[in-house]
Amino acid sequence: MVHNGIETWTKRTRRLKLLNTEYLKKFVELEKRKIELETEINKVKGEILLLEPHIIDNLATEGIKNITVDGRTIFTKENFFAVVSSKEEAIEALRKAGYGDMINEGYNTNKLSALIREMKNENQELPEAFENRIKIGSKFVLRSNKNEG
Repeated sequence: MVHNGIETWTKRTRRLKLLNTEYLKKFVELEKRKIELETEINKVKGEILLLEPHIIDNLATEGIKNITVDGRTIFTKENFFAVVSSKEEAIEALRKAGYGDMINEGYNTNKLSALIREMKNENQELPEAFENRIKIGSKFVLRSNKNEG
């Protein structure tokens, strides 16, 4: 008669022998590396966030639209988004302005901000129904791209 604990251990050992432990070890190694890299990326993003306002201010003060440093062109870009006074008023304003299709027991802030960007990019005025309810917010962010040349 085999003790249940020993029988279970024996079955588990046989199953583990069927697994490729090298794959498991590589997976764990890659998972650890991924966590390290994500931590490093988050640290770098934090440092960029600290630098960004100073660089944006400096570029604006000097009247510089873009500048190339170490093979990357640095420039500012203005991002637009919706700023609402209250959810209820925003819903009412969307309905009155003919954008009721954006509402389903609320509204999607990403879709609303996309609408604001579209209106801004096409130099459209906000609908009258938006007045004092939905405004255009903007934030300058710093971007760069590889300098081809």
